[in-house]
Amino acid sequence: MTYPIAVHLRCPVFLVSLLLTVVVAWLMAAPLKTEHAPLGIVSLELARYPEMAQRVIGSWTPEQQAQAAAGVRWDFLWLLCYSTTISLACVWAAGVLGRSNFLAKIGIFLAWLLWLAALLDAVENVALLQMLGGSTQSPWPQLAYGCALVKFDIVILGLLYVFGGGGLVFLWQKIRLTINLVV
Repeated sequence: MTYPIAVHLRCPVFLVSLLLTVVVAWLMAAPLKTEHAPLGIVSLELARYPEMAQRVIGSWTPEQQAQAAAGVRWDFLWLLCYSTTISLACVWAAGVLGRSNFLAKIGIFLAWLLWLAALLDAVENVALLQMLGGSTQSPWPQLAYGCALVKFDIVILGLLYVFGGGGLVFLWQKIRLTINLVV
């Protein structure tokens, strides 16, 4: 399976998407943690039932609700940034793990899945905006919850692949190279 970003563009695209991931995450940050929203906006993403969603939103002041809605709108840009950053990191890790064709294929598969995570995040955002607009009834909480769970699973798998497999192999190669230079 081929990857759609040309090899010569991967480094600049990675650097730009990483920078935007950090900047937009900072722009989205809002003090939304309350007793009923201990995880901030993530508490609303995981509020599976209408009563839970109402409790989370009701625990926020009108200003916090406005900040939450603004953060969700920023997330439409952020989802493109983080998914591309992690996707490219998976491609890099697949290259590092290239000796094992099976592990490299997993990395490319995860790289594509990260864009599915972005699509799920966009659907989740629509559901969140509906809830923040007062429509906390079904199907919005369940839709946000389902999309969030799958999105988080894909992102976590991608990060585990990058830092677990690719990162360890890369470090091991650097250690071996250093040992060979010293000896």
